Amino acid sequence: MCGIAGFSWNDGPLVLRMAETLKHRGPDRSGHFTDASVSLGHSRLSIIDLSDKGRQPMSNEDGTLWMVCNGEIYNHRELRRELEGRHRFASGTDTEVILHAFEEWGTDAFRRFNGMWAFVLYDRKAGTLVLCRDRAGKKPLYYARSGDGIVFASELKAIVLHHCLERKVSKEATDLYFSLGYIPSPWSVFEGIAKMEPRQFLVYDLRSRDLKQGCYYEIPDYAPIRDRGRLVHEGRELLADAVRIRLAADVPVGAFLSGGLDSSSVVAAMAARTDPSRLHTFSIGFEGPYDETPFMEIVKGAFKTKHHHRYFTREDFDRDFDVLPFFFDEPFGDPASFPTFDLCRMAARWVTVCLSGDGGDEVFGGYRMHRRAARYAALRKVPAFVREGIRKALRHARPGTPLGRFREVLRLSLLPAEEFCAEAEGGPAYKPEIYRKWSALKMREMLEKAGGNLVQAVIAYDLFVHALPDLFLVKTDRASMANALEVRCPFLDHRFIEFAATIPVRWKTTRKKSKVLLRQIVRGLVPDEIGRRKKKGFTPPVLDWIMDEPYVGMTREALETLHEKGVLDDAWNDYYVGEVLDRKDGLARMMRWRVLVFGQWWKTWMDGRANGSARPVPAGPDRERRA
Repeated sequence: MCGIAGFSWNDGPLVLRMAETLKHRGPDRSGHFTDASVSLGHSRLSIIDLSDKGRQPMSNEDGTLWMVCNGEIYNHRELRRELEGRHRFASGTDTEVILHAFEEWGTDAFRRFNGMWAFVLYDRKAGTLVLCRDRAGKKPLYYARSGDGIVFASELKAIVLHHCLERKVSKEATDLYFSLGYIPSPWSVFEGIAKMEPRQFLVYDLRSRDLKQGCYYEIPDYAPIRDRGRLVHEGRELLADAVRIRLAADVPVGAFLSGGLDSSSVVAAMAARTDPSRLHTFSIGFEGPYDETPFMEIVKGAFKTKHHHRYFTREDFDRDFDVLPFFFDEPFGDPASFPTFDLCRMAARWVTVCLSGDGGDEVFGGYRMHRRAARYAALRKVPAFVREGIRKALRHARPGTPLGRFREVLRLSLLPAEEFCAEAEGGPAYKPEIYRKWSALKMREMLEKAGGNLVQAVIAYDLFVHALPDLFLVKTDRASMANALEVRCPFLDHRFIEFAATIPVRWKTTRKKSKVLLRQIVRGLVPDEIGRRKKKGFTPPVLDWIMDEPYVGMTREALETLHEKGVLDDAWNDYYVGEVLDRKDGLARMMRWRVLVFGQWWKTWMDGRANGSARPVPAGPDRERRA
């Protein structure tokens, strides 16, 4: 796992400085390549082939093709065997396999890869730069047009080194951030800088300066297989193989263990292939009702892993509050980013790679919104005139009461299906037009892929658009790479993504149950208490802590600053002043958190003018001492 950077002109010192800003992602070695047309930079975290042969930028035999890569291709050995008769290999790396696969098959090679990646290929013969991002969007890649060229990097901080790129906050990105708690691709917080979307590749012509976009992978259509026994067997085989190929590394490998169904399933599959007494597992607990430690103890006891656990406290949050904005680059409103950062810092003391359960909820239907969609779909079977009549009869019901909530459900049921996610999320929160349009556009695409099935469309919306690519995977990537830790996700194997499209909706989620099929797949593999437990999110008490000083004052200060600077328009400011600051319910706390995070980001990146010089973050002993 690494950091990559570069641009379409020759400037060795600048591309080296860009690579240095990404040193936290790749502390083992930095390298660069320049010629008259391009500059490529790389910071390496060594995972496969730790020798100098694995250094990047890397070229093919005759130097006509160069590349920098961030990620892992898990099926590189199989592809290597297919290519060896026609290409000569100098290293044992997966990066060299990408080079020769591109020589052999061009952009068609991308769909052959099983892994996570963001890479840039420089084809000297064709005079092109080819940028590519993995199917799920695990690995990030930003890019911008700069004068007559293009510049790219794993993180935004490397791109803003270019003084010709103005740090002007995007109005659309701001509206989306305050609506969602993150900024979805292709937007970034700065105008003129974009995030590549998952499944996408770009081809930049160095002569004409044209930039063309393509998509090498199509979202699979919903095609349910109604043979439960077959699906259980296939799911179990797939879990075992997805874990198997993610255990390949020339460095120590561990696992995150929350005590939930997803991470416990991954640890169970790992324990079947390794010596559990040598398997390092890591967990974070929270004091009070948020704590899942008893469930972690059940899994740890069942598999006898070498477990490491600590509690995330208010003092930990206070310590890291002004650190994370630097590593996340953009305003990022998931409170779980703080304990995730702490978890990765702890794991990095012992291992270089961790497996996680990320993706299980999106593949198998694990979120409350999925159950809500099932209830909504069932209600829509009642004739619309009946629902409208009942809604009108309840017009005096007060919001928040049982009748008031039922009236809101009836209102949602009368809306077009593509508006469900935007309307259902956040309740009565202010929703700007850009958010409504973006959500409806993406939901229409998911409804088409789902054959009109609302529940399947909402699950696909989370998997391909909303919850996963630019929220949960960003959280994991930035928190782990800030600590030079690689995280691999078996449930995001593209075969699982395709498998998900064959699971009938009723075996994913119902009005009352979630992950119905996954529980059957892992029956007998995980302890019964874990297989039966209800979904519980990774929820730290951060939203409680910010209701105390100094955060209350900092929130009001952030709101005033952002309104004064024109970042928050009058509509947002009026919403916060009138609907948020004097309330203490869950929605108000989340909205307070979003403005607090944006205010801290502004201090770091606008007032402080962060320039990419990474702050030291203690990640434990030197990596040579990991065992």
